[in-house]
Amino acid sequence: IVIVSVGLFVVPLFSLFVYSFYTHTPGRIMEPILTLNNYRKFFSDPFFLGVLWTTIRIGIVTTLTTILLAYPLAYYFARYPRFRGLQMALLVSPLLVNIVIRVYGWRVLLAEQGLVNRALLTIGIIHEPLQLMNSMTGIIISLVHVLLPYMVLSIATALEGIDQSVEEAAATLGAPRWEVFRRVLVPLSTPGIVAGSILVFTLAAGSFIAPALMGGGMVQTIPTLMYQYSIGLLNWPFGAALAFIMAALTLT
Repeated sequence: IVIVSVGLFVVPLFSLFVYSFYTHTPGRIMEPILTLNNYRKFFSDPFFLGVLWTTIRIGIVTTLTTILLAYPLAYYFARYPRFRGLQMALLVSPLLVNIVIRVYGWRVLLAEQGLVNRALLTIGIIHEPLQLMNSMTGIIISLVHVLLPYMVLSIATALEGIDQSVEEAAATLGAPRWEVFRRVLVPLSTPGIVAGSILVFTLAAGSFIAPALMGGGMVQTIPTLMYQYSIGLLNWPFGAALAFIMAALTLT
């Protein structure tokens, strides 16, 4: 296992790290001339810093939204396990569908003439279609749908480890439900929230499919820039530098 890990992960990663210090030469992709220009280019350009901030915002908003949506579901799973098998099947079944198909489904729903806009126009809530496509809103909606099961499972696992008598004791001492939730459940389930947040933020910030399909080129993130520079412009050194900046972001 160690040999396979070193051969398939450590060696390529180290090679990519070395490439990030190489010099890009048009027509030759790169030359082994060590330089810091790739990193200097990123951190000295307001455009790239703006893309970095966009990537961070997508990760943060997606994470916070999944926490708000996942906690009630996780609590229900942990406290009402009668139909746990069915509940788990419904929760996990979307993961069996390819992410590209699911994101394309959101393209159909959120398009200017899609189901969501037509329904809101018919009801009279809005008078002109909302700009849900080619925007950060569409990206976050699709990512929340894709990543919600990870947060639910993380929080549910933590809640299952909390003895229900702790909630009953707090209620017996006069704490209303909101206080039980705020001062008992949330602190005790923090490990699950943290684990789910790390997982969701990492996957959301590092996602390529959702920004590429839902952003329509209007919303740039670090992964989409990596693709453009590595595949489109064949600037492998700068693409490698972007990869390690992305890695540093997720590790942080």
